[in-house]
Amino acid sequence: MTGPHLPLRPLWLCRDCAAPWPCPAARLTLLREYATDRVSLLIHLGGLLHDAAGQLHTLHPDGGPAPTQLFARFLGWAIPRRAGGAARPAGLAYDPGVIDERFALPAAVDERTLLDTFLDFQRDALVRKCAGLADEQLRLRPVPSSGLSLIGLVRHLATVERWYFQAVIADAFPGDLFDLTDDEDAPFTAIAEVTGTETFAIWREEVAVSRRIAAERPLDAVGRSPGTGLEHSLRWVLAHMIDEYARHLGHADILREAIDGRTGE
Repeated sequence: MTGPHLPLRPLWLCRDCAAPWPCPAARLTLLREYATDRVSLLIHLGGLLHDAAGQLHTLHPDGGPAPTQLFARFLGWAIPRRAGGAARPAGLAYDPGVIDERFALPAAVDERTLLDTFLDFQRDALVRKCAGLADEQLRLRPVPSSGLSLIGLVRHLATVERWYFQAVIADAFPGDLFDLTDDEDAPFTAIAEVTGTETFAIWREEVAVSRRIAAERPLDAVGRSPGTGLEHSLRWVLAHMIDEYARHLGHADILREAIDGRTGE
């Protein structure tokens, strides 16, 4: 771990805020540093737990934190969780190393970090819902009463990212991602030849632009919807995007289970 909120050994207090280490800020930093290698995070924390237990016992041979307290402090918070806080049952997650960053947020977290963390979790969940599937599976419409597909959801959410951040907040709409001339539902329906690689490349590019636009503005920044002139703050857009992703991730849960029986968090 680098940067602020490092541990002061052998006391194992945060050098910046003096809270028991890892403090909430340190936990968030660790989650970001190990975002692509969650198993290594747990191994790293296990080593730190070993060091802390030995040093704190030396300092307080007749007292100090109980082993269960140290486990919760160093490792318990980082064990993969399901939404709602329950431990993740084996065999249900697409990625057993997934950590829910939302539960690592401190109670007094600032509003911007709260919104960004919840939205990024939903974005990452979309990737997990589609992981490990071939293009043909991504294009499947496995629910007989619905025309939805996983790849259609990804295309739709890319258009939503572009609309709210570029068109509404930045007032710099570059045009529609897909040809809507003959079919306004083209993101969902015009999928016969599209691939997962190209679709996720488009989606990731839109997300990157959305993050840049959001980072450059305060939450109180106001944009206007082209055509209607309806005003929305960046705060409203971030909250709406969390809602938009959560709604469609519910669809994705059903689609994925219908395709190969897999369920996720």
